[in-house]
Amino acid sequence: MNIAKSIFEFIEKNPGKMLRDITAAFPETKPVTVKSAVHRLYYDGELASVEVTGGFIYFVAGSIDIEEYLPGGLSGEILALEATAKKLEEKRYYRRAATVWQQLCDSNCTAKARERYLRLKNASVRNARNMNDSSGSCYLAGNYCGGDLCSD
Repeated sequence: MNIAKSIFEFIEKNPGKMLRDITAAFPETKPVTVKSAVHRLYYDGELASVEVTGGFIYFVAGSIDIEEYLPGGLSGEILALEATAKKLEEKRYYRRAATVWQQLCDSNCTAKARERYLRLKNASVRNARNMNDSSGSCYLAGNYCGGDLCSD
């Protein structure tokens, strides 16, 4: 079994553990290897994290209610904005989703979260550019933009 799968199973059985706790659970593995595996799982979307005093706690994404782990300074508003952006992307409203990701990027103060929101915003903008068809028309967010109707 590879280390990433072992770490995922450990976090699945023990949600809410900090990186130092996860590293301590795997004494035979180098701490750098454990840390990189946790970050890889996080960036792949398999793990979620919440910043608390002293670091981040990790758990399987979508498995538990994140509200119980949120510190007082972080409100549910950020979670609501994330959900809104994801719903907009599902509806293929990529530019609107990019605007919401930018709001999250501006509102969140941690560098790690800001980097993640920036990456998601850039992905939405890339998807929006790919929505153009060969005639130059763009059907983003339900509005027709292109052709003779948009020229002033």
